[in-house]
Amino acid sequence: MLSPNSPSGSNSPNEQPPDLLDTPFRWTSPPATNFVFRLILQAGTYLAQQPKRRAVVIGAATRVLIGGVDVLSGREISFSIFYLIPITFVTLRVGKTAGTFFSVISALIWMYADHWNGNVYSSSAIPIWNAAVRLGFFLIVTHALSALTVMSQWVHTDYLTGLTNRHGFYELTDKEIHRCRRSGHSFTLAYVDIDDFKSINDGLGHGAGDSLLRLVGLTLRKISRRSDVVARLGGDEFAILLPDATPATSVAALSKFNDSLSSVLRDCRWPLTFSIGAATFETSPDSVDAALELADHLMYEAKHSGKGKIIHRSVNRAEPMAFGDSPQS
Repeated sequence: MLSPNSPSGSNSPNEQPPDLLDTPFRWTSPPATNFVFRLILQAGTYLAQQPKRRAVVIGAATRVLIGGVDVLSGREISFSIFYLIPITFVTLRVGKTAGTFFSVISALIWMYADHWNGNVYSSSAIPIWNAAVRLGFFLIVTHALSALTVMSQWVHTDYLTGLTNRHGFYELTDKEIHRCRRSGHSFTLAYVDIDDFKSINDGLGHGAGDSLLRLVGLTLRKISRRSDVVARLGGDEFAILLPDATPATSVAALSKFNDSLSSVLRDCRWPLTFSIGAATFETSPDSVDAALELADHLMYEAKHSGKGKIIHRSVNRAEPMAFGDSPQS
């Protein structure tokens, strides 16, 4: 007789069977699956950076190419998952409506590939059902990507002005610093403060102050270039990142910003001015904090020298710049 403790023996009456609910279960996706999904996401993210019209053209061409390969590969090999590539980057770049349209077309192409390859079903309704299931999967991905895009935008957006917020500004400026280190290009970072903003909140209320901040944000968006980054850092403090800006172009751009803001406030009868401190970094700073600290210091120099002024400085040497150096205005 086999012992109860023998591996091949049955459990004795006193032994308790293992509790499957207490047994940890871990599902690990195969490496090939992880690679495919990473490939799809990376390809979609890269192509999503293309202009919208080009994204639609590339998406349509990619969809036709994948459909053609799916048809020619026969019944045994499927390329169906790769339909997610055009759906992904069109959704990310153009929007949910375009992604939905591409999902419908992709499901129809997939159904046609099945028909072309001679797949036989017991009922004519089965191909339609399969196409509907595939369409549902594509639509789930489309709506998830669209929601993710919206969430990502709001994470980096100031709720009041619609400008980039502090978190988003730090990320974009950090990327610009690393880009300039590789390319040797310069950039300018400006710190903008509304003079005597507290008097608006105290005299007219916070509602009036919020209206003023929205007006400033709208004006900055209108007059900035597409490559510029305009952010509200908090309160009445704004920051402007000017990529590939030289000292000369920076002074001209900042003067335009100041003149436009002052003109808008005069038209709305806001008796306020702006103090602007800006630094053009021909040598990349050590960090975003270091760049902002210098621009912030220059802004306070402008404020203490009479307000309504622009103080600009060029940083063109590797060693850190002392705040006591004489500025350029």
